[in-house]
Amino acid sequence: QQISRSVSSIRKRQSEESGISLAYLLSTQFLELAQRRTGKEDPTFYELGDAFFLSGQGIGASGVCPRDGELGCSFVDTLPPKH
Repeated sequence: QQISRSVSSIRKRQSEESGISLAYLLSTQFLELAQRRTGKEDPTFYELGDAFFLSGQGIGASGVCPRDGELGCSFVDTLPPKH
């Protein structure tokens, strides 16, 4: 029980302190994700928002949030720590 609480606390803190790096946003990996999700070669910021978060399959929609334990987590929580 204690270990589980400690792990949850660490994950919550990491989530709260995390951010997405500019290097990731400029990467081929992010570009391919954006193109795949929007179906556009050069999607706009608004098109990314719709495709990433407002669609029925939004990024993080099926993940458990490390901050509150509820269904639905932020984009940053779906990425490996290196990003």
